[in-house]
Amino acid sequence: MWQRIKRIMDEKGMTMYAVSKKAGINQNVLIDLKAGRSKRIYYDNMVKIAEALDVSLDEFRKQKATTYIGKRVRDEKYCRKGHQA
Repeated sequence: MWQRIKRIMDEKGMTMYAVSKKAGINQNVLIDLKAGRSKRIYYDNMVKIAEALDVSLDEFRKQKATTYIGKRVRDEKYCRKGHQA
């Protein structure tokens, strides 16, 4: 989740502080996501972050494209770079 938020923040030129202030949430919500202390986020906070970044919630729901190889899942980028399963 953090990587998606960070990518959009970078595209918009916004800091964690700016997003948290504009969203009206505690900056620790973003800090904990970045540090990996939190893997999930409350829906209402996600809505506020999306509004602060001026994006649809769908931007945060997009999944990585994956390829199923046997019983394992590999990232398509990894496979396209010539790595074998």
